[in-house]
Amino acid sequence: MRYTNITILLIFIYSTIYAQTGFVRGYYVNNQQDTIHGYIEYRAAFSNSKKFNFKAEQSDKYITLKPSEVSSFVIDQQVYYERHSLNNGNRFFFIVLVKGQLSLLYHKGLYLAKDNEGNTFFISKNQSSIKEEDEKNKKETLKFLTKDCENFAKLYIDNKNNNLSLEEIFKRYNVCAGVLPTVPKDIKIKPKINIGVMGLVGSDNLFFNSTLEAADFDSETIFSGGVFSSLFIPKGGDRLRLIVEGYYTRSNRYSFFSDGQTNNDLFIKQSALDVPIKIRYFYHHLFFEAGIHSQFLLSQASDWRIETMDQNLVYTENGALYDMDTWKKGYVLGTGLKFQLFDHTFFSSIRYISFRETTTHIYLSIKE
Repeated sequence: MRYTNITILLIFIYSTIYAQTGFVRGYYVNNQQDTIHGYIEYRAAFSNSKKFNFKAEQSDKYITLKPSEVSSFVIDQQVYYERHSLNNGNRFFFIVLVKGQLSLLYHKGLYLAKDNEGNTFFISKNQSSIKEEDEKNKKETLKFLTKDCENFAKLYIDNKNNNLSLEEIFKRYNVCAGVLPTVPKDIKIKPKINIGVMGLVGSDNLFFNSTLEAADFDSETIFSGGVFSSLFIPKGGDRLRLIVEGYYTRSNRYSFFSDGQTNNDLFIKQSALDVPIKIRYFYHHLFFEAGIHSQFLLSQASDWRIETMDQNLVYTENGALYDMDTWKKGYVLGTGLKFQLFDHTFFSSIRYISFRETTTHIYLSIKE
């Protein structure tokens, strides 16, 4: 059996879905050494290495800033980033793992040391400190940077019994130098769930394969309703949401068809609960979504009347249909557009839903 559904959805939301964000207080320093305060999006370090998002106020639209425009930025007075150049001239934002008289910075496998005069030294590509082909040079660099602390190299760099990470070596050096080191702290942003109510209006088509391929059902307008939730995921980025929907649908279909020998009247009634779970990613006014889709048939009934002509006589009998699977599992893919209308934000989308069994859905949706 093949089941195709094209539906237009109109969804009214009673709560502000996308109010919760990952923007927290922070500031950046531009190339003119001006300090600009506002809100910076808290993301994983690798996401901030090439750019970061900034708002002057929480209600503003964010702007994206790059290393060509900013020398450093700080998130919530706890997470520090600095701009530095690689040997090939490319510039990135390095996260500061240890901040003190001798600081340790990191970017995608590269560890950089910076002294209190601003001089920088590449240390290692290995978090377990100095076990590389150029181990000797790395050790000599660390010895040079920590030479003012008596016996430090003997205790922590040359001592084979001490398998300390670079972070731990830098923290211990700063304590030895009389400076309390600063390390980034995980900023606590709680997940936020918003719940809304949605109403659905659309068209529904049903097709059969094999013995009932001749059955042609008219497109039916259906009305559905349900609820949905939008979950903000901390550190996942302000563009990501986890969307869970649940909506109830009823359908009543009729088809008259003939195979040359019989006339058939086929009635099918169904009610179902659809539960898609998706990750939605926003890119400016566009968004993309993917996830899993489950459909639970709550009730199903069929009435198949078959008329057979034999000379001048008409025989009527009832056919039987196998029940459809009560639980269908599949996946959903979609894309759409976000736009403003009458001081409200709407989301129009088209979805493709495919179930593992012999069922296929296609949805065209509009959301507020």
